[in-house]
Amino acid sequence: MLPGRRSPFTILLLEAEGALEVHNYTLTVSWDNYAAGKALGLEILSNSNYIDGYGRMHVTGEIENQGSMGASFVKAIAAFYDSSDVVVRVGWDYTEPSYLSPDQMGTFDIELIYEQQVMKVASYSISAESHEYALIPEFSSFLILPLLTITLLLAVIVSRRKHTMKH
Repeated sequence: MLPGRRSPFTILLLEAEGALEVHNYTLTVSWDNYAAGKALGLEILSNSNYIDGYGRMHVTGEIENQGSMGASFVKAIAAFYDSSDVVVRVGWDYTEPSYLSPDQMGTFDIELIYEQQVMKVASYSISAESHEYALIPEFSSFLILPLLTITLLLAVIVSRRKHTMKH
């Protein structure tokens, strides 16, 4: 996972395994540091959602491999949130096809199947990953600094012009 990103997850407790008897739990997270991290190479080109005739919510879309090598087991991951920004559910789907050559696109269809959860959904976020690549951020860190610099320069120019016009 790249710095500054959120990663949804789900823990499945089955009723047959005593899930109804769980009153609290402790969550432990572990990780390995990788100096370079996973290369950026996947872009979500489009996404939309709809509720089908069975009351299931579908989030569908396209992912493109913009990397220089193939991407295997390309997966779209959706986190569904309620109006308080609390996770309602996490779902995922492998693209069709699941292997994307450079510049190839794949489609996905993530389903939220429980009506009581569908009714709570106010928003969702989508991420993508493969064995080789991570999702290219919508606003690349390489673009943020130049955009902020340009904005600041424009503000200074406008301020100076207003000050010069008054005198």
